[in-house]
Amino acid sequence: MSQNQTPNYAEQGGARSVIGAAGELDIIGTLKKNGVDLTEQLTFTYAARHTLIELNAGITICAAIAGKKYKVTHYYFRVIGGAATAATDVRLQDSNSSPVVVVTMAVAGLAEDDEIDSDDTIANITKGAGWMTALTAAKSLDVVKTGSAMTTMTHLDVIVEYQIVA
Repeated sequence: MSQNQTPNYAEQGGARSVIGAAGELDIIGTLKKNGVDLTEQLTFTYAARHTLIELNAGITICAAIAGKKYKVTHYYFRVIGGAATAATDVRLQDSNSSPVVVVTMAVAGLAEDDEIDSDDTIANITKGAGWMTALTAAKSLDVVKTGSAMTTMTHLDVIVEYQIVA
C-alpha cells in the first residue's frame, strides 16, 4: 500500500476508524460491542507540542461532535523556551460562546520548564467548573490565551486525557 492511501478499518456497528496520511486515528460514529455503546467507557489522550504562534491563534484539541460532550479527566502542560509573558492566562475550555473552563493558568504560573499537572495544587493555576464534568454538547475542546499576544516562551507541551460522553 502506498504511503498516500488512507485505509479503513473495523467498519462495523456504524463506526469507521480511519488512519490518515499523518498517522492520526479518527473514529467516526459510535463504537459498539453486542449493541452496547462503548464510547463513554474509553479514555482518549491528546499529546502535542505547540508553537507560540499556534497558542496565540488558539489550539483546537478535539473538534466538536454533534450530540456529544467532552469530559477532561487529566491534563499536563509544560512551558518551553522561556516564561510566558504579556498575555493574561492560558485556558483549557470548550468553544461555547460562554466557555466552560477546565483550567486557567495565569502567566505568573507559567515560568520556563514549569509543569502543570491536574494532580497537583499549584499557585496561579485554577481548576474551573469544567474540571471532571461534561462540557457543552457539540463544542470543541480548545487551549486559548486571553489578553495580549503571548510572548517569550517558544512552545507549550499539551497532554489532555478525556472521555466523550452523551
